[in-house]
Amino acid sequence: MRGVLSTLHEIKVGWLVIGLITFLLSFSIRAYRWGTLLEDQPNKGSFQIRHAAVFIGFAANQILPANAGELVRSGILKRFSGISLSACVGSLFAARLLDAIVAFIFLFAPLLTLARTDNQSFGGLPIIGLGLVLVFLCITIGTISRHPTFIAKKVGTLTQILGMAHLEGKMVQRAERFLSGLTVFRSVRRTLISLIQTVCIWGISGITFWSTLIAFDLHEPGF
Repeated sequence: MRGVLSTLHEIKVGWLVIGLITFLLSFSIRAYRWGTLLEDQPNKGSFQIRHAAVFIGFAANQILPANAGELVRSGILKRFSGISLSACVGSLFAARLLDAIVAFIFLFAPLLTLARTDNQSFGGLPIIGLGLVLVFLCITIGTISRHPTFIAKKVGTLTQILGMAHLEGKMVQRAERFLSGLTVFRSVRRTLISLIQTVCIWGISGITFWSTLIAFDLHEPGF
């Protein structure tokens, strides 16, 4: 108990406050980005609703497995804005792809600097394969987002082939709504704005991590 009290006494409160502020700020930016992703939707919900949904989804992720909080987050927005659940899930899929792109850039940049400093190549690193997979995925999703009707029809055809013709109408409708959540990739402007917002999210999250380490006097390489 004394050790705990001693640790609490030694906490650098100023840095902890900075960490808390940036932590909360990241949720606000996520809510703004969600609005950008859903810009084509007639009922994307207000910023306040999206902001609350992001908070609730994050809390749910702490107690539910497999990031199920994302479904909770989508359900909250559907409940209070009227947007379809499939469109919400599609927009969150787009958000995860943007996160993957920015995370890869943040990972690749220091590795590239290190390789140049040590006169090494990336020949044996799996990051190249990961980058190629990410590029392929971006091209695929971008293509799919531009041809939602064609893709939805293919989903209907697949449903018939699987012997579930009675579900064809519902599956086509859900596919169309899901793809409507990917429309951000049809617009260069919205894609760039979303990427900038994603960079801000990751950058602010980094500040949160860094300031928390300093607040508790924890030492990690580079901090």
